[in-house]
Amino acid sequence: MKTMKLNRLILPVLLLAAVLLLSACNGNKLEKSFTLSQTAVTLMEGETATLTLVSETFEEGDYDVEWESSDSVVVSVSSQGGITALSKGSAKITATVTVGDASATFSATVTVTASTAPLTGLSFGSTIYNLGQGQTLNLNSEVEYTPSYAANKSLTWTSSNPSIATVNNGVVVPMSQGITTITAKSSDGTVSAACTIRVSEMSVDATGVSLEKTEYTLSVGSSLVINPTVVPTNATGYTFLWEVEDPSIATVSGGKVVGVSEGETTLQVSLSSNSKLKAECKITVRKASAVDIEATNVQLRPGYITVSAEEEGPFFFHWDVTPINSTQTPTWTTNRPDVLSIDEESGKFYVIGASSNKTISVIVTCTIGKASATGVVNVEPRKPELQISTDGDGILYDKAPRNTLELVAAMTGTNALANVTWKSSDTTVATVNEFGIVTAKKAGSVTITATDVEDPTVKATYTITVEKANFFTIAVGETVSLDLDPELYPDDITWQTSRHLNYDAQNNTITGVEESPHDIPGKLMGFSASDGQSYTVIVYVVPAEN
Repeated sequence: MKTMKLNRLILPVLLLAAVLLLSACNGNKLEKSFTLSQTAVTLMEGETATLTLVSETFEEGDYDVEWESSDSVVVSVSSQGGITALSKGSAKITATVTVGDASATFSATVTVTASTAPLTGLSFGSTIYNLGQGQTLNLNSEVEYTPSYAANKSLTWTSSNPSIATVNNGVVVPMSQGITTITAKSSDGTVSAACTIRVSEMSVDATGVSLEKTEYTLSVGSSLVINPTVVPTNATGYTFLWEVEDPSIATVSGGKVVGVSEGETTLQVSLSSNSKLKAECKITVRKASAVDIEATNVQLRPGYITVSAEEEGPFFFHWDVTPINSTQTPTWTTNRPDVLSIDEESGKFYVIGASSNKTISVIVTCTIGKASATGVVNVEPRKPELQISTDGDGILYDKAPRNTLELVAAMTGTNALANVTWKSSDTTVATVNEFGIVTAKKAGSVTITATDVEDPTVKATYTITVEKANFFTIAVGETVSLDLDPELYPDDITWQTSRHLNYDAQNNTITGVEESPHDIPGKLMGFSASDGQSYTVIVYVVPAEN
């Protein structure tokens, strides 16, 4: 009985050993049957190469190969053995060959050196970004470099209107409601890109993001653009973050998906403002056709879109192409680029211009090869805005006669003055009367607000800076001591006066003789023997108080 039990234990072990030995023999046979085209490869960032398995024993199709990179950040590899150098470093590419139950591995070391390629192009992931007050936007993550492996990616940033939004090292900070253009330029000034920043008075948080389809199909080497939908449509302060599960099958940048090799992968888009808001779809990449499959028809849906100039966007038409496996990609244009800003690849558009009294109809055209379709965008009038203007420069002094300023409020698109009430944010700095006359009181900054009487929600503001006067003010017949800063004026100055003033050298006083016109103030002109310098002190002479 003991002998039988022992035999029952030994037999499975012997069988397992035999299987392992046979598998090892088969693996050794595979190792001798295949040769990897290269075992050591050196590439510069951005360069590509192809590794192949050569066999005189097996025909293609008799075996399966799986390719893997030990560091996909440094080198990526496709299902066909195509390798792309992504960043400086080293990685091992492994090919696993399987025939039946037997398998063998082959590897090559890929060394990636720094790129020396010049920067030839710049672009942003979107043409327009929406921000609300208090929100910021880092455009560095939105910049797309051509080539992506360019050696020098240093940029300089400018804003066309810093009073609307400023930019510092690519970070945009909104200042006031309006539109400005942010420009990024290469350090050598040879290439640049620009995008529009729309700043809203209030920030609106996004609550969701979705994709029109759950699956998209494209060919190797072709591309398509995916447009996510954000809820609500007037959400601000976000950018799209794209990620593809297997970049050896497809890549994504700014919503543009490019087929790399045959296979299936998952694409995910999320919002920078809230990473929990995301949407996914399947990307299927098929074998590239030998020739382009031309589009014979394209349709837009809906046929027309009505938008308000007050809405932020973006907006876009959905499109269907026949045949559905067409390899051609769409191009979008508009007949009114002064009203709509449209992205040629994605078809996303924003309202950048609108009338204040009528609806504008704009044609949007989608062209795919020789086929095209048009849609109509009805842009409803922009609500007139209240604006404050003045003939002055917004700077007042804490002394008369240069301590008043007249503000005028009017609605945009009209010549009529608005019926408003006026209010000062700090009456100790400056006051404002019912006619918009501002009177400065002391040095500081103050905001004057005009509110429409008929619609209190319509408001406009104007910021005024009050500076400490760099002049004297005295009345006709008034005598004051000439008390000057000894650090600025030597005490041996010999003074002379204009006809508006009298100077008493013995008592060091000045007396107002006659009123000086606003643009021709009285002056004290002096010369110092100690430093040889000439000095001037401005003195305004105002009427005597009754």
